[in-house]
Amino acid sequence: MTNLRELEIYRPFNIENFNEEELGENPPIIGSKYLYSLSIINYGEHESVDPKHLAVSFLAVQEDPMPTLEKLPNLRILKLVSFEGKEMFCSAQGFPELESLSLSGLHNLKEWNVDEGAMPSLQRLEIWECHHLKMLPEGLRFITTLKELKVTLMGKTFKHRLEEEGEDFYKVKHVPNIIFHACYLY
Repeated sequence: MTNLRELEIYRPFNIENFNEEELGENPPIIGSKYLYSLSIINYGEHESVDPKHLAVSFLAVQEDPMPTLEKLPNLRILKLVSFEGKEMFCSAQGFPELESLSLSGLHNLKEWNVDEGAMPSLQRLEIWECHHLKMLPEGLRFITTLKELKVTLMGKTFKHRLEEEGEDFYKVKHVPNIIFHACYLY
């Protein structure tokens, strides 16, 4: 496990105790110098993780996972799916090597804050079906490495805020490739 490069987690867990309790005496893979891709996927009740198994009682992750995940020194790809909290916070110097961030199906997320200095290597950001998120964080304007922003299945108001005449365009005007897909539904 010392050469682990990718990790996908399909069951909920207490992110604060992940290293100690879930790994026992094993070296903490979450801090592995080789780990560059981490997917956290929280399937809802009665959805199958594996065709041979039926997940009946998964609990949703309510606590913001970012304060822990941002400390992973070599994490390059993060896909956060179905986080059920209302707020997320990325602090300065967090996610030093993160290149790609995907936020998908965060249906309760209302506010996302990003400090100046967070995610200094981010190149690609995808926001997909985060219906309650009203605006992008102010801190995105400081991420000059961002090359692509993909916004999918978000409201038309969210889209209009990011367009050239929109009130939040200044946050993303440095991003050369902004893609909107199916942002007309509500």
